[in-house]
Amino acid sequence: MMLTISIDGMDALDRRLQMMLDRCAHAGDLMAAELEAWQVEDMRRRYPNIQRPDQNTAVTLIWPRSRVVQRPERHRRAIVARARREVRGGGRRLAYSTRPILRDELFDKLSDRMATMLKGLFA
Repeated sequence: MMLTISIDGMDALDRRLQMMLDRCAHAGDLMAAELEAWQVEDMRRRYPNIQRPDQNTAVTLIWPRSRVVQRPERHRRAIVARARREVRGGGRRLAYSTRPILRDELFDKLSDRMATMLKGLFA
């Protein structure tokens, strides 16, 4: 005994599923583009930094301070010498910011951008 099940509109369902799979295949490229736009517009990075370990992944690194500000060793020695003078003179140290590396507002903007991208992808 053999059981056969037939569904009306199966071709339309197949086309719809194939279209969704095609969109998912390009989601990595869209995600990388959106991550780059987030860095340029919201983080105000002049040089966005994105790495693509594979086609479905986009990665960025967030630094506690700007990479552009980092100078050669001579500059660091001058900063240390100035800090030592201030400690001896006034008894206080130069304090670094206690602010989180990635502020909550920036993370919320990234989340909103990615959610909007996904809604547009599967609309």
